[in-house]
Amino acid sequence: MRIDIQRNAARESIYEEIDAERTRQDKKHGKEMDLPIVLDEDLRLVDNHEYVKRVYEMRERKGLLSHALIMVEEVAELVHARTMSEREAEAIQVAAAAVKLVEAIRWQRRTQRR
Repeated sequence: MRIDIQRNAARESIYEEIDAERTRQDKKHGKEMDLPIVLDEDLRLVDNHEYVKRVYEMRERKGLLSHALIMVEEVAELVHARTMSEREAEAIQVAAAAVKLVEAIRWQRRTQRR
């Protein structure tokens, strides 16, 4: 089933770049879909998931979030998800956060922010 989503011009450009990157990734890593979703060793990469969550929640309350922290928190949730359904939902959240990060980078570049 295909679901049509409304895309604005800026996001369309991002989605095209993501598609091109996926093609590059397939060339680099192969097209295998049967790689493990998460390995036990991956958990060590975000071993401090609870710490990340606490920092995220504290900064959110204070209005001090960064795009990098949002990405780290979403990836940590993905790696620590227990079921395939949870992993899928978290992967979508990671993708959405990544698109927002690209949008923010481009907006800040246009407005000459750093």
